[in-house]
Amino acid sequence: MADIDEVKRILQKYEELKINDVDLEDEGWAFVGFAFKNNQFSIVVNKIDPITEMPMIIANNDIADYPHIMGEYEYKDKKIRYICLLESTDFVKSLLSLEEKISLLIEQLLRLFQLSKSQIEKEYQKEFLYYWDASSKNEDRIYLLLSEDNKVQQLSKYKKENSARFISNNIKQNDKAQWKHDPNPPIYYIPIIDNRGILPPTLKGKWSKKDIVNIIDDRQCSKISNDTYKFLSEQNFTGRELILVFGMKTPYNTISFACSITFRLGGQDKLLTKLLSADYNIACLETTRCDYEFLNKQIGNDISLLDKKVAIIGAGSLGSYVANEVIRSGVKQLTIYDDDTLSEQNILRHTIGMSGVGYTKVIALKATLQHIHPEILVNSISARFFEDNVTITSGKYDLIIFTVGSSDTQLECNKEFSKAHNKEKVIYAWLEADGINSHVLYVDYKNHGCFQCLFTDTGGALVNNKVNVANEGVIEERTIRNSCGGTRVAYGTEIISRTTSVIINTLKKIFTENCDENFLIDINPQKVDNRKLGFYESKCRCCNEN
Repeated sequence: MADIDEVKRILQKYEELKINDVDLEDEGWAFVGFAFKNNQFSIVVNKIDPITEMPMIIANNDIADYPHIMGEYEYKDKKIRYICLLESTDFVKSLLSLEEKISLLIEQLLRLFQLSKSQIEKEYQKEFLYYWDASSKNEDRIYLLLSEDNKVQQLSKYKKENSARFISNNIKQNDKAQWKHDPNPPIYYIPIIDNRGILPPTLKGKWSKKDIVNIIDDRQCSKISNDTYKFLSEQNFTGRELILVFGMKTPYNTISFACSITFRLGGQDKLLTKLLSADYNIACLETTRCDYEFLNKQIGNDISLLDKKVAIIGAGSLGSYVANEVIRSGVKQLTIYDDDTLSEQNILRHTIGMSGVGYTKVIALKATLQHIHPEILVNSISARFFEDNVTITSGKYDLIIFTVGSSDTQLECNKEFSKAHNKEKVIYAWLEADGINSHVLYVDYKNHGCFQCLFTDTGGALVNNKVNVANEGVIEERTIRNSCGGTRVAYGTEIISRTTSVIINTLKKIFTENCDENFLIDINPQKVDNRKLGFYESKCRCCNEN
């Protein structure tokens, strides 16, 4: 139980504070009041569990707008405003005593009210979207999809039910047919190159025309580029409504925010002239930035993968996992080859699940992958690679990943690629029948070593894959026969997950590093071993004769 007298004793250490009596107390919380800088505050302590629960500081509603002082709340007929002083990731609250927690909050409060004017601006911009969204009243949930977010542009609007998309015109949507294009009102995206003096709307300070003019025609500093200014001055505008979307760099990230503008009078004029001279009202709009590039940046993906074209040969268990992770790693242009149909026996080790049973794997996988994000474009080819005379024109893809279970298919493809000195980089991946070991081979056909090297002995004769370690007895134990020669190998998701992780790491390595050697990676539950050119066979009749 928290001792209220103890809370007061802690506060009395600070000469700047004037301690009041307990403002309010109920069965779970105590509000201990104090004055600072002519404002009234309370520290709120959980009486029952002061160790795992963090105290907080609130201010009465009469306090002036200031950074980190949040919106208005009502508690037991009192209007209060919570003050955000700490980030939850800064500390482990259970490790701190009550005195340490209160001292931490008070010291942060004292620092907050000692900020300079420029520091106050930075703190406001850190939480710009909090204030902006708190001032917004949307009818629709608005999704913002931008390309070239440093370039002024007119956006398109698409609507569906209670949602809307504001989207750059050069972004392709895989679900465009499900959305209705809505040309009104016109929407313009304006990148801000200098954020000085741009503050969010607050509880007592709403945005008005002067804030728009401050951005597009500031006489002190250029907040927009000359190209943006010229673009706005050349746009003809007719009507009474438009939407502006702004992009701005803040101290911690790049943010986007939108507002609708309603002019008092209609008529035609240049857009810039209307914004500078006409009378209009502004309403903040809450938007969610969710274009594919932005989301990849948010989670730390390498955006150099965005323009890469990848093909996956084989949409079985391993192929389905790899396809999902390739997409989530930053590749949005994917082609998948497979002619097989998903069956019930395979759903526990396939990403599609029961909903895809009876469908061709590539068709079901395409639907699943494109549902992840509207910018993902999957080309599904229901055919067996090479066996159905389906081949790849050299240079069509940046990377080809083989996840088929047939060594014959991989050997045939390897032979053709080697003969043609294929420009594509290739990853061959396979799982051993013991359900434990797996391998990933990277081949760039301008370097030494190919897939057939694994099937070649030191004398040049063809042998079984000599890098596989599973013995015949284990393979026989784990093979399930379904009559008429049909077989399945009993392996689960553990080996698939391990192998997929290595494939994705290899993909990133290929595109971000200078891989001047082909390499073979052996994978088991204990370790991942990169042999580099240790697999190369100088008497291979494929890569050394071609």
